[in-house]
Amino acid sequence: MELFLRSTIPALVLLIASAGHARAAITINWGSPVDSVLRDSYGSTLGEGMHFQLGAFAESFVPTFENIDSWESNWRVFDEADYSVGDGYFTGTADIASVTGLSNSQDATEASATFNFLGKNAYLWVFNSKVPTLWTTQWTLVRDATWVFPEQLEFPVLPEDCCGSVLPKDWSLSDLGV
Repeated sequence: MELFLRSTIPALVLLIASAGHARAAITINWGSPVDSVLRDSYGSTLGEGMHFQLGAFAESFVPTFENIDSWESNWRVFDEADYSVGDGYFTGTADIASVTGLSNSQDATEASATFNFLGKNAYLWVFNSKVPTLWTTQWTLVRDATWVFPEQLEFPVLPEDCCGSVLPKDWSLSDLGV
């Protein structure tokens, strides 16, 4: 009996730890519908060189036109999307850790690598350059009221025959409406 307990307890601990790890993050899928009509401020269809970043701003920073020169220094990248010029859409996906609020995206910048996104308002920043230059720089900053990184991750109970994973959040440019 003692031998059984010695061999069973470590296996049980490993099983419990791995079950907790599987529920330690939630996936956020984000992007735009295929064949979206995405245009710059001149009315031209977006081309190569546009960046689509999902992120949040540093604690207590609220982006306004008056503080536009401080946006970049306060911007925290959660993920950057791939943009398909031919199909007119962008898409990205990244996980947010339930305890630390960190992004697992390889696109998270150095300032973003230790940033806790939990409970922060999510923004989409579209740009061709982060250096504001008159007549050439294109910036769009948008958000929907529903785009909030979870305050704390809730894990719904899924049927036992299911994959056992957490349902992802899906944010789309179409959430913004017309």
